[in-house]
Amino acid sequence: MKINILINDKEVLTLGRKSKVKRKKSRHGMEIRKGTYHMKDGKYSALDIAKYIVNYGKENDEITNLKLQKLLYFIEAKFMKENSGESLFYDQLEAWDYGPVVKEVYSYYKGNGNRPISVAFNYPPEVEIIPKDGNFIEEVVNHFRNTDQWDLVDRTHKEDPWKIYYKPGIKPVIPKKAVRDYYRYIDVLTGVQT
Repeated sequence: MKINILINDKEVLTLGRKSKVKRKKSRHGMEIRKGTYHMKDGKYSALDIAKYIVNYGKENDEITNLKLQKLLYFIEAKFMKENSGESLFYDQLEAWDYGPVVKEVYSYYKGNGNRPISVAFNYPPEVEIIPKDGNFIEEVVNHFRNTDQWDLVDRTHKEDPWKIYYKPGIKPVIPKKAVRDYYRYIDVLTGVQT
């Protein structure tokens, strides 16, 4: 897996799973220190998955930031369960007051407050979501389409990954291993033990 970082109009920095970086500073002030950088585990950023969800649901759904956060959590849990623990996105999950949250996605959409995310506010994902993954995401979104966001919050509050790691006012990381282990014998969509 490689990632390209646009340094300026003419320079692109390409990072692989293990890349040596020599450039120190771009004209935009982005500092890149000399050293070895490791790519994070996961195929996509959670923000790209979130943009895909909003674009997919824009015709039928009113997705708020709160509901989007729960959809990301259940999508990641189901993906890890069905893919030998591999993550769909590389961002961390955090235990916030209303359940699991991906901070980067929350920050991107927080301007909507508790209102549905405006399609005009959403842009397409930065990377192409492959059809197989798109179908997977849509399956989870379709399952929870008519589920109230507060019912999803209540459900996450009853499940171990949030219950164990939640600390009021701290927003600790929920290890993905904890999510994967919890859902090993539980159906992610229904919450019923298998």
